[in-house]
Amino acid sequence: MTMELGKDLLYLSQSDIIGMKIGMPEMIDLMEKVYAEKGKGLTQMPPKPAVHSLPDKYPGDFIHAMPAFIPGMDAIGIKWVSGYENARDMGFPYISGLYILNDTQTGIPIAVMDCVWMTTYRTAAVTGLTAKLLANPDSESIGLLGTGLQGRVQVDAILMVMKNIKEVKVFDKIPAAAEAYVKEMSAKHPDVKFTIVEDRVDAVKGCDLLSSCIPCSVVPGIEFITPDMIKPGCTALPVDDLVLYEPGTEDCFDKAYTDDRGQFQHFKDMGFFRAFQELPAELGEVIVGKAEGRTSHDEKILTVNIGTGLADVGTARMLYNRAIAEGIGTKLSL
Repeated sequence: MTMELGKDLLYLSQSDIIGMKIGMPEMIDLMEKVYAEKGKGLTQMPPKPAVHSLPDKYPGDFIHAMPAFIPGMDAIGIKWVSGYENARDMGFPYISGLYILNDTQTGIPIAVMDCVWMTTYRTAAVTGLTAKLLANPDSESIGLLGTGLQGRVQVDAILMVMKNIKEVKVFDKIPAAAEAYVKEMSAKHPDVKFTIVEDRVDAVKGCDLLSSCIPCSVVPGIEFITPDMIKPGCTALPVDDLVLYEPGTEDCFDKAYTDDRGQFQHFKDMGFFRAFQELPAELGEVIVGKAEGRTSHDEKILTVNIGTGLADVGTARMLYNRAIAEGIGTKLSL
């Protein structure tokens, strides 16, 4: 497919993107390249601002604007993405949004695409990358809290890089959801035992890796993870802004990491992560050797990856390049 700059705009629907059949290994490799660029200081990304249209009913709902620029990948653009419990209550997906990709030399838009797939898979791929960098290679168990879409792709990504996992302990407050999850994931990963636990505490205690995948827009008072539940050598990989962790639990970890310190501080200023006394190290710094990773088997490691526009823009550029090469998508007049 050929596109004329300034006259043509490529539109990629969710089905167009899914049809490309991009696998998790490719996404994990892409995220490693993205965060290596960040670790070298070769990217631009302001903290993502948010607006909230239903703060009284759903205080955790959000619409984020996520601009980013990676010169080395010829990638610049912005994601406009929402996470709405109200949408879920009305039968729509929790996450929705669009991505606008621009030409790096002129700023002219070159593509608009659905951002649900990229949000889902880049989030899981960053977790896979984090496990690869920081978890003990001999880890054998995963504790999973929440069996929604992220509960699926997060475990997929972890299993892609952690080859010694034998069991995933699964908890969901809806028993039928846990049962459906175990049936699906057991068929997908037959060499791994998926076990439903009836008490959420049992999904945490004794696990080598801990994945909590519930929506961030929840009522206060559900925190239950405490220091005594975290075993030596555990790597915690939450994707829900620590909403299940009692304040102060982060102090039991020997090291903490995040995908972007500036964004972490921005969220801290808004009232998140107040108990942190110091900003975590960054994944990109570990990749390029500016920060140390795990240095002993018994270290307890916490990661707080908030999700970055860099992960999105790298994914958007890859999707655009693939679509142009394979003739995928709809050409529109700009």
